[in-house]
Amino acid sequence: MYKIPVADTLRAPDTTGDWIYVDRPPNAAAEQQAARVYRTLVELDAENPAQFRFAADAQELFIDWLTALEMKIRADDLHPALVSHLSKYRSLMPSLALLFELADLAGSEGFEGSSRRVSENFVSLEHTRQAAAFCDYLESQAGRVYSCLVTPQLRAARELADKIKRRKLGAAFSSGCVPKGMDRFRFTRGCEAGSASLAGCRMDSRADRRY
Repeated sequence: MYKIPVADTLRAPDTTGDWIYVDRPPNAAAEQQAARVYRTLVELDAENPAQFRFAADAQELFIDWLTALEMKIRADDLHPALVSHLSKYRSLMPSLALLFELADLAGSEGFEGSSRRVSENFVSLEHTRQAAAFCDYLESQAGRVYSCLVTPQLRAARELADKIKRRKLGAAFSSGCVPKGMDRFRFTRGCEAGSASLAGCRMDSRADRRY
């Protein structure tokens, strides 16, 4: 059975100002249901696995979702570490969809794993949507975890360094060379704060703001 790497489900927990000690008995019905699902899935024949594929509507959703992901990681505005992380979602999303499908099947009454080997099995649109939503949540958490690498100051400095490397700027340039959509003052101050360690660049603090 597919095992999802821990790094793929990276999360940044929220800590609130309030804390209350809670001691209550576990949900017995939920424990029994979870145990039944785990037991049923473990007993599936790994030597003769059942084959699953997306249902037609679920396949359409996956194609749209994957297209958006591929465009995002190719947009050249993400840190390489985050690009590498999000690239793993190509397999994470369908894997989650299948696991959600199997969990609901195994938790239902009368489920027979052996019969799945000879039947046509589909991952439903519902479970595919759940997987896509969970990936959206994980992406938001990954963005927070990797934020230490993609602060506005460092991003501004990297953008400037990249322009210099590709010789897109002349011998002298000013704060007018601000990437579209970025505040000019924050960009300039960010470059001054972070560019010294990038591509050998160093910002001049002369009053005319030409560099």
